[in-house]
Amino acid sequence: MPSTPPDHQPASFVTQPAVFLKNGIAYRLDLSTLSLKGWACGGTSSWFLQEVIGIAREQLSGKLTRTEVLQLTAETLDLRIAELEDAMSWNAQYTSLHDGCSMREAHFWLPEHEMP
Repeated sequence: MPSTPPDHQPASFVTQPAVFLKNGIAYRLDLSTLSLKGWACGGTSSWFLQEVIGIAREQLSGKLTRTEVLQLTAETLDLRIAELEDAMSWNAQYTSLHDGCSMREAHFWLPEHEMP
């Protein structure tokens, strides 16, 4: 695990070790692979939030639904699901304008891509 500078400790953005219980199993996020650039930005950039969502999605794919993954992610970062959805939509809009593709093509995780 890479060392984290003392002024950018990931724990400072995780207000509580959130747990999502499903069928008697407790799910938590391991954010040890998160890049430091997000912490340096104060943890609120849309790209940082999307990175956290991506880590959660990778860790919990096939175990929790999209909504449940976003709920756990939001609770971990002390945010609302709507803030995570807004971040993904903003990034999709930016990418679609920048790359000349549709927002659907650019969206990181569309709502209809529910899992499992």
